[in-house]
Amino acid sequence: MGKSTSDRVNNQARMYSEVVYEVVKSAFTTGYPIDRKLAAFFRKNKKFGSSDRRFVSETVFSLFRWWGWLSKLIKSESVLWNIKEYNVATNQGWLSILLAANLLDRDALHPIAARWKNSLKDFRTFSKYLEVLGDKNIEEKARGLCAIFKVQTLTESDLIPKWFADECYIPKENLSLLINMYQKRPPIWIRGQCKQILALRDELKKEGLTARRSEYLGDAIMIEHPNKNLFELESFKSGKFEIQDFASQIIGYVCNAQPGQRWWDMCAGAGGKSLQLASMMQTKGVVIATDIRSWKLDDLKRRMRRAKFSNISIRAWNGKGIPGRSANFDGVLADVPCSCSGTWRRNPDARWTMKHDDIKTLSKTQFEILNKAAKGVNKGGILVYATCSVFDRENESIIQKFLTDRDDFELDSFPHPISKENVKGMVRIWPHEANSDAVFVCRMIRN
Repeated sequence: MGKSTSDRVNNQARMYSEVVYEVVKSAFTTGYPIDRKLAAFFRKNKKFGSSDRRFVSETVFSLFRWWGWLSKLIKSESVLWNIKEYNVATNQGWLSILLAANLLDRDALHPIAARWKNSLKDFRTFSKYLEVLGDKNIEEKARGLCAIFKVQTLTESDLIPKWFADECYIPKENLSLLINMYQKRPPIWIRGQCKQILALRDELKKEGLTARRSEYLGDAIMIEHPNKNLFELESFKSGKFEIQDFASQIIGYVCNAQPGQRWWDMCAGAGGKSLQLASMMQTKGVVIATDIRSWKLDDLKRRMRRAKFSNISIRAWNGKGIPGRSANFDGVLADVPCSCSGTWRRNPDARWTMKHDDIKTLSKTQFEILNKAAKGVNKGGILVYATCSVFDRENESIIQKFLTDRDDFELDSFPHPISKENVKGMVRIWPHEANSDAVFVCRMIRN
């Protein structure tokens, strides 16, 4: 490697360490989601090419994914986030964290990570052989990291917040499965929005993508770590598919909207489930989509045009009343704001930035939203409550309280989306069951 090349890599290593520090520090101090922070940073700094963006993003996500272990490599987190700007690239604690994050998720040592290693003054005290751990299981990763960085013990439970067990009532063996899934990069799931799903899958394969149709939901296709921008594909531009996680598609499955019905998607957001409901109804009937975040609905408008759906009506909503008359809908979907703990594979920063007290606040809001949603359901109509949370206080506890308070709703049975056996109104899907996010869905009928 020539001197100019070596200097270039050294400069990149320094720049990357500073950028990652800025993004991660911002997430910890402000709670701002890292995916949005990274997008905003790259929009502002056009000098970063695709390879730069990819390496920085992967490092940031790896760092948050393994933060429960990486934080043990330093003496104090508060000291870490007060490093002077000109010292970031040489700070030994920060360099150890960067190196370890890359070792944990990679199968080969990246040249930039090698420069971080060479900048560690005390690296001679580490193992002489630097073991890359990306292809190891979680127990082997723990042993390897302990050996390299002279840490006494690292456990699975270190990878989730200390209060997690107080909120998620799950058998020990399933908790281990959940933590292991949290540590893996998630695939991309899409929902076919056309009649020929197998033809769509084959079209994606021709694009060089590893597309596999779900054995549980016929419209769902899994794409393992796509090597190209899905938004640029002609099949996407023509409305043949929408990017929507398998867990999110489960919610639409439980709704089971029928042609000619009238549905209210109460917290529609960007409209993924509004589009799914409209598709299930074969454009016959109407879906009213509302959200208190009007800017979110702008995404739905664009998606509607691309998919050529005419049976979705977007309404401004202040979060108080009902769009139209009371008891005016055959079905109401309340996919409520939640802790998003079921999406920690895709959003590993939230695992460490959310506070335990947030769940109490969220559960109060969720109960209020569910009661508002109930006012829109006509007699014999369906009320669906959903979260992407793994915490009982946001799920079963809400439903139990709701059904205790009123006698005009009862649980409505439906086939389990995976086993197809009948379930009495409530279902949870865990990440290890479908290689997806976690989701809780409850279906009730107004009697």
